[in-house]
Amino acid sequence: MKFNFSVGIIIVVLLCSCKDEHILEENSPDQNSSKPGSIYDGPATQLIKTKINNNSSSYSGKNASNCEEITENQQKTFDSFTRLGTGAELMWPGNIIQGKTIKTGQLATIPISDQGRNPIEVKVDAFSSNSRVRSSRVIDNPTPGKVQNALGQIINSYYDSGTSFPANYSIDIQRTFSSKQLQLALNIGYTGTAGLDGGTNFGFNFNKNKTYYAVTLKQKFFQVSVHAKTGLKGNDGWIKSSYPQAQLTPYIKQDNPPTYISTVTYGRLYTLVYESEESATKIEQALNFAYKNPAASISASQKAAFASTLQNARVYVKQLGGSATAGLESSMSTLAGSFDAVRNFIVTGAETSKTNPGYPIEYTAINIASNLPVTVKVTAPVSYRNCVDNTYKFVLKNVDYATLPIIFRTESNSNHSVYYLGSGEKIELPYNNNLRQFTYKNSPIKEIDLNKGNAADDIKFEEKDHTRDNRYPYISYRSQNMGYGVRSKLFDNYKDIQTTIAKPAEDKDGINGGGAAILNATKDIRNNALVVEIKRK
Repeated sequence: MKFNFSVGIIIVVLLCSCKDEHILEENSPDQNSSKPGSIYDGPATQLIKTKINNNSSSYSGKNASNCEEITENQQKTFDSFTRLGTGAELMWPGNIIQGKTIKTGQLATIPISDQGRNPIEVKVDAFSSNSRVRSSRVIDNPTPGKVQNALGQIINSYYDSGTSFPANYSIDIQRTFSSKQLQLALNIGYTGTAGLDGGTNFGFNFNKNKTYYAVTLKQKFFQVSVHAKTGLKGNDGWIKSSYPQAQLTPYIKQDNPPTYISTVTYGRLYTLVYESEESATKIEQALNFAYKNPAASISASQKAAFASTLQNARVYVKQLGGSATAGLESSMSTLAGSFDAVRNFIVTGAETSKTNPGYPIEYTAINIASNLPVTVKVTAPVSYRNCVDNTYKFVLKNVDYATLPIIFRTESNSNHSVYYLGSGEKIELPYNNNLRQFTYKNSPIKEIDLNKGNAADDIKFEEKDHTRDNRYPYISYRSQNMGYGVRSKLFDNYKDIQTTIAKPAEDKDGINGGGAAILNATKDIRNNALVVEIKRK
């Protein structure tokens, strides 16, 4: 099999780029919390965000914004590593590496003649559909070329037997604030102390007056590994006992222990940074729909809004692996800022094959002396201002329910086009003081139909009718239960949030044919909003 070791390329596309939202400062002078000589910083962790403080700085202006200045500590311990530039030729299982160079990102081997190495066993970590197909090979006097050829033979035999590699596809979206924190925002292996410094790997510098989001598309095809040894030298070690120690000593020190590459993951990796002058809320919503919910139905107005947000951004991209004709770089000027093109790219994906074998996107390493994995802890305290619209509003959020086909019925239009509210998404409906009602497309709302026009499953906005129970304007929910409509008040006396009384409602037979649901109605005084969260019971 022929492995594609083409160098990842940087593509910068100019499209166009919340003044209310900007980074205040970067507090951390050092990216790494561990000692310089250490190559084990404890067990691996996911990204951990700890809020240190958040100070409100609300103000009233033409946008009626509510802002808070947030100081946050972000931390992650990495046990995998990525090379975004050169150095892929060093990423083969069984290669002996100078430990501290993994941490710096300037990967360097301990030079050993091929006659000085003991045999190693390499394998593909996947089951074959044919039991007669071998998953491993023993290699005498291992070199990069011999290991590559052996792995290629194994992979080819997998394909010839009809084995398919399941694509492990992950998409991650995180807000990013600085070059140091970018290492945490991207869902990739650790790149080194200078790996993402200044954004130079992507060709840009962070601007404190703009908003940035990091998007990681990772597709793992397969993983290869090497069988462990008992030590550096000896019959069961990596190096023959007779090999001159004097040739090893210059490369081995207390702060630079010998390590070996344990596993290498092949696949394709796309890392994108979106730079925008729009609010974080708008950018995140557009990116979530484009990348995480590509198959979800959306209305024409939603699509137009999301497309505009992507088009009005500047996108920086780095790609490792994948087919050049199917990859993002093939028509980047069209794709990265095109809502439709991004969604189609995510849905169609790619499969590993002899013509699209993948690229080494990650590796892990083991300290030979301690047999512990190499891990690196990264910390990045950041401070930023987060602003949200503080006008009075009605918020409808789909927490974990299936996509809801919503029809808004307003005074000017009793049958607006369907608005699709995906799982995890929300829509905000502003209150118009002159019209004295929450609005959709500048028209007072009378009803929110949650099941595309079918019976029941409606949120109704009612005026007072002077009866004992309805002395004030109220918002109710009408469900269907055993053939009878059941109406429950969600909010009573809702024209002023201070006087509003909120009550949850239950839909036992489900919304739009789904399972039983809870409509959790609450008052969010801080954000001046009435909130209805729809979730599974």
